[in-house]
Formats: sequence, structure tokens, C-alpha cells
Amino acid sequence: MLISENAGYKQFCEVRKIESQPGSNYVRIYTTYEWAKDPSQEQTKIELFLSDEGLANLQKSLSV
Repeated sequence: MLISENAGYKQFCEVRKIESQPGSNYVRIYTTYEWAKDPSQEQTKIELFLSDEGLANLQKSLSV
């Protein structure tokens, strides 16, 4: 999901369930740069592995 776009930078957030670990979630925030040599290349800013409760807490803290 696109979070923001500014001056050629696009920031995305990916959230998905981890099938092999019930109750676990994978969260990744990454960017791309429109004018880079390879504009499809992604730079990961943060990767998180969270329980369902941890994901709910993260959503609450970002929704303020």
C-alpha cells in the first residue's frame, strides 16, 4: 500500500500473515525512488515480526 509520495520518493507499507506461525504478522516499510538508476529497486526501512496483539498496538499508535 502506498503511504506517501514526495519529490520522486514513494513510501510503501506491506502487512501480511505468516502462514507457518499462527497469530504472527510481517510488516515492512520500504521506499522507491523515481529517478534512480533502477526505479523498481526497493530500500527497506524497517521490518517487523509481530503477534496479532503487537500489530493491533502498532495500528493504535499510528492512528493517533
